[in-house]
Amino acid sequence: MSPVGCSKHMNTLSTVTSCPLSEVQARVLTHDEVARGQALMARYHDLGFPGFVGERLYQVAHWHGQWPALIGWTAAAQRCRAREAWIGWTSMTTFRS
Repeated sequence: MSPVGCSKHMNTLSTVTSCPLSEVQARVLTHDEVARGQALMARYHDLGFPGFVGERLYQVAHWHGQWPALIGWTAAAQRCRAREAWIGWTSMTTFRS
């Protein structure tokens, strides 16, 4: 039995995926919500979550008081030898960027 129009708010993936997208709102976390976001990332992220360093932004998908999705953005490292080697940047290219 599948829900129609999200009339029942159950904590199942099938309920969330069958909801009209118009009922889901994406927004930036407020300062007061960041600790909750970090705790959820630490609890549910497959690779663990040691935390972000530097500038960061958290966004959440909000659906009837629930957070079915959470994403965090952070600034890239200014220097990262492995990344630069993979891209093919020389030290001079890196210096100019």
